[in-house]
Amino acid sequence: MQTLHISRLSELMALLEAAPGSRFCYRGHASAAWSLVPTLYRDVERTSPPLEPVDGEWLGPRERDIARRFRLAARGEPDVLADEWRALCLAQHHGVPTRLLDWTYNPLVAAFFALSERSPDDAAIYRLNLSDYPFPAALGRRLPEGAFRIENLRSFLGGRTPPFFTPVSSILPREDATAAPPAVDSALVVFRAPLDVARIERQQGIFSVYLSRNDHDFALDHLAPILGAEASSGRELLTKVIIPRAAADGIRRQLASQGMTASVLFPDLTGVGLELRAKLRDELEEELQDRRRQRAE
Repeated sequence: MQTLHISRLSELMALLEAAPGSRFCYRGHASAAWSLVPTLYRDVERTSPPLEPVDGEWLGPRERDIARRFRLAARGEPDVLADEWRALCLAQHHGVPTRLLDWTYNPLVAAFFALSERSPDDAAIYRLNLSDYPFPAALGRRLPEGAFRIENLRSFLGGRTPPFFTPVSSILPREDATAAPPAVDSALVVFRAPLDVARIERQQGIFSVYLSRNDHDFALDHLAPILGAEASSGRELLTKVIIPRAAADGIRRQLASQGMTASVLFPDLTGVGLELRAKLRDELEEELQDRRRQRAE
């Protein structure tokens, strides 16, 4: 993984110009210390003392129970709930803890999310090279933008239902060490959400998911399979772009001038609320600075 530092928005855009024709996806983090951990696993990773080993026999049924409860609560969306993958994407969209991780094709969108929380830490943007990533050939052909369709994921799994879609009462046994290895390997996959949701479209959103037919094989951190792919392919696939805290305000203003605001990326009243909150913060900061100058005089 390559690590870079930028202090201006133009430096982020220069990364695109340095690799013409390549396809990338991006993810913004308010803290450069954060890794690529889906929401389902974040609290598991933060336990003190650590929950080790994290056992699929414990976590798998809880993931399925979350899915079951969401589907019960979302009975008003029958068209979406008729398809398991659509239901999982809808759950992620509404903040339910899932094994999915959000990405975007647009680096400016990633920069917006990296800086929207006004963290005291340095922020970061992860850039994943989709063109060079060694996705399994069994996934088939990708979309022109670089991600896969849900149909590719189903084909890759050979028609099997992933364990996290099975009923809560169905706890899969551990793989028999003496049995022949399964025909379908595990893999990290980047795919387009099969949802017609304005927010996802505005944010040019896609998801990554770690696929496996075995409850006992999962990735708490998507960084691990990506670094494994780098090692096996000999290619640099992931770039971490760090935005120093001192440069955050300037880049945030540059993003706003480019139309990267909450009301644009969240085309509903949530976006209005987020934008008004950001405006209040800016005005408060300006007032504090004015008062400091007055005291200094």
